[in-house]
Amino acid sequence: MKISLKKIVLLKQQEQELQDRLEQVREEIRFIESLTEEQLDFYEKRSLNSNIKARDNSKQDSFIQYVKEKLKKQGRSYIWLARQINKSGGSVYGWLSGTRTINEENIRKIEAVFEKGGSND
Repeated sequence: MKISLKKIVLLKQQEQELQDRLEQVREEIRFIESLTEEQLDFYEKRSLNSNIKARDNSKQDSFIQYVKEKLKKQGRSYIWLARQINKSGGSVYGWLSGTRTINEENIRKIEAVFEKGGSND
C-alpha cells in the first residue's frame, strides 16, 4: 500500500503537535507540583474558572455546533438568541464564530432558551 508524501508530512506535523502538547502538559504538572498549599488553592480556583469557560474546547466546539443547528432548524438568528439571553449580538456572534469563549452561566441560559422554545419576537 502506497502512502503519499503529503500524507506522511501531515502525519509528521500532527506527531510534532502532539509532542509539543505533551511537553506543555508535563511543564504544567511540574509547575503545579512546585506550588505551596495556598498557591495551589489560588491556582485551582483560577484554573477551574478558565477551564469551565465552556467545559473544554472540544465540548465548546460541539456546543457551538449544537446552537448553530438549533438556530438554523428554528429559522432564528444569533441576534434573536442574544435578545433571549440579554446579551449583545456581538457577544453571541463571538461565541458562535469561536472567537470568544462561552462561560457556564451563558451555556445554561442558552440551553434554557432551547428547552423552553424561546419567544417569537
